[in-house]
Amino acid sequence: MKKFLALITALLLVLAALPVFAVPETPALRTARTELLDLSELTEAAANEDEGWAFDPAGNDGEPQLQLNNYGSEEAHSAPIKVPANCTVVVTGDCYIDNIVTSPDIEMPALLSAGDGYLRIEGTGTLNLYAEEVHLQNYYPISQPGTAYNGSCICLPLGSVSNDYTEILYINDVTIHCYGRERTSSNTGREPACIFAQVTAEIRNATITTHWGQYGIRCNGQSMTGGANEENGRTLVIENSNIDIQNESANGLWNYAFGIYQDQGMIHIKNSNININAGSKSISATICLRVEGGRLNVRSTATSSADSAAIVFCSRLIVEGELEELYFGAKSPASAKVIAYSTAAYLNHDSELGEGLEVAIGTFDNNRFAGAPDPDNNNLPALKIVPGGEEPPVETHTVSFYGFGDELIEAVEVADGEAAEAPEVPAEIETENGTYIFYEWDADFSEVTEDIEVHAVYLLRGDVDFNGAVDINDALAVLRAAMNIIEFNDEQTLVGDYDGSGTLDINDALYILRKSMNIS
Repeated sequence: MKKFLALITALLLVLAALPVFAVPETPALRTARTELLDLSELTEAAANEDEGWAFDPAGNDGEPQLQLNNYGSEEAHSAPIKVPANCTVVVTGDCYIDNIVTSPDIEMPALLSAGDGYLRIEGTGTLNLYAEEVHLQNYYPISQPGTAYNGSCICLPLGSVSNDYTEILYINDVTIHCYGRERTSSNTGREPACIFAQVTAEIRNATITTHWGQYGIRCNGQSMTGGANEENGRTLVIENSNIDIQNESANGLWNYAFGIYQDQGMIHIKNSNININAGSKSISATICLRVEGGRLNVRSTATSSADSAAIVFCSRLIVEGELEELYFGAKSPASAKVIAYSTAAYLNHDSELGEGLEVAIGTFDNNRFAGAPDPDNNNLPALKIVPGGEEPPVETHTVSFYGFGDELIEAVEVADGEAAEAPEVPAEIETENGTYIFYEWDADFSEVTEDIEVHAVYLLRGDVDFNGAVDINDALAVLRAAMNIIEFNDEQTLVGDYDGSGTLDINDALYILRKSMNIS
């Protein structure tokens, strides 16, 4: 028993002598803001590090700038934000913004730009926006009452009656996830869009997903002086981006559910990957839809065969570039149109199919499209365009290889920009003058852009001064190099190593001296 107590005592003494390690505290969750963050009239810089925002009214070369860094969290979304015109929002970290706030008289989009001017959203972070409720208060400008977009995730309204058409939404190098209001009725009086821009938008190098909402991306376009046409119509640009629009509805309300919508204007999709699952007018570009490269997959779940329930609504379709695939397909009804046309006044030009593309399903004929059965989609109308057809001619160049004595060995054809493969040549050639060693080709043929001649360079063994003969001067030079009195370059070292031992020494000098005296 005494031994046991002694052991326990010893252990306690050892434990007491050990250093004390503090248990790390669990980091506190960032405070979620519960009241509207209204920066629209702020004239001085302000910030709240705990909430994750910093605003400078002149922080972007004299224009307003808002920085969001982990504003809100997945567990606790933060309140909506109202920014002034011409504001840049820089997103870092994961931000969560909800259009629901505690104050009952302030209900609006998740992110609202006030007044005439652009809104730019960029950054390396992710912006998660929730606008799942449409409220009674209308945050649309007084100049256009009765139109409600306050169920939008992003809203860039026309701020005043000036109508200067500067309301352009820019989205660059950022990830945005929008969760709009799921439709519970067919009421078209309210038109919430996940992303709404009063005039148009330019989206580049971005990743965007939208869920529910009456529109995935909507731009009003605005009719310009002289009317909306291809000369002055506004263009919604989507370039080098990934966009996934899902306007599904648990209630099956697909009519008046749009994917990408540019009213009184054009849509230009360039080198992007876009998937749309919507209802009527899954893509609507009143004047022109232009798809240049990339992949566009549009599936419509229309509920009627009216023109408004067509998959694509435009006056002109242009498909070109290095396209991976374009697919327009209607799930229902069987009589739904693949493409319907807007006002006949816009039909100024025929549609175009670029070189190297072919129609796999359906027809592509100027301004007349007829949906053909799609065997992979329950025999419903579809249009599918893929790479194919005749391969464009490949530009080639002639590379002529010349060997020893400038004798043509072969001439090969090489595609523009590609490398030529050199023929095999003898490593050594014996002549009356001596032994010639292959050293290199005299021209670069790793990226051929024009017709070229390439000559094999041979060096005479022992001829270190390259005068075309082996003489006593060469022997003396090799002896001096062997004694480290002078230094040879690579070519001189190659031909000076007469016995091929890998080093320059007195033996090489003697061999060259004997060669110069014709002593074998």
